[in-house]
Amino acid sequence: MIPQTPTRQFWLLNALAWALYLALSVFLFSAFAGWSSGMLLISVVLSMGMFLVSGALRWQALRQDWFALGPLALPARLLLAVMLGAALVQALIQLALRLALHWQWASLPGDASFTPMAIFGYWINTAIVLTLWTAAWVGVHALRRYRHGEVARLKAEAARHALELDALRARLNPHFVFNALNNLRALINEDTERARELVTRLSNTLRHALEHHQNERVTLADSGCGYAKQLPKRHSIPHCRPCCCNYWWRTPSNMASHAPRTVANWSSAPR
Repeated sequence: MIPQTPTRQFWLLNALAWALYLALSVFLFSAFAGWSSGMLLISVVLSMGMFLVSGALRWQALRQDWFALGPLALPARLLLAVMLGAALVQALIQLALRLALHWQWASLPGDASFTPMAIFGYWINTAIVLTLWTAAWVGVHALRRYRHGEVARLKAEAARHALELDALRARLNPHFVFNALNNLRALINEDTERARELVTRLSNTLRHALEHHQNERVTLADSGCGYAKQLPKRHSIPHCRPCCCNYWWRTPSNMASHAPRTVANWSSAPR
């Protein structure tokens, strides 16, 4: 699930943004059109309407998962929502203003115009402001979705590497045991004392492997190198040679993954 901005935090930030827009509107009206109660009413209703419409747009987009739509369907649906939201805000402004003027609760400058063309211009201005808000919110949400997708991809890749590592261990451990048993079989007929010693050391080595089979990293003291003394000397078993003990390696092409090499590789090739 993609993490979202907490609802309370969103509404607080949204209220702060539209409060700043209200202050800016009042300042511009006072500076260029002169102070009037009607202009203050328009600014207040405009900011409150934008606050509610923007929150409703976000809620609807998340509830219906608009971001799962195609690259053309998403902008078209957002544009339609912005146009309808701007029209709703202008309808609220006209209703509140006409009621206030009818009951003489507010007054407007003499040059105020509310012809159909003027109302259309107000709607365009409202739609532009709401579009800017929508673009900012969509950008933040898209960035959050991208980051969430990257984290999910990295987790899936790490899980795949872990499965590959487990599969590698499952192949290497039986191979080591089979080689050790084959050499033990050859030693039983030649030197039973050394065979018993080999069984003891092999048991200790396998116990160590079981204790650390779930550890991706171990110290050198706890690694196979620390248990190398449990393995027989080269001259202890005829026709076998011990190879490498456990170690970890890192390659430039895969810096994030580590895989273990086999604890020992006893081959039956002649010395």
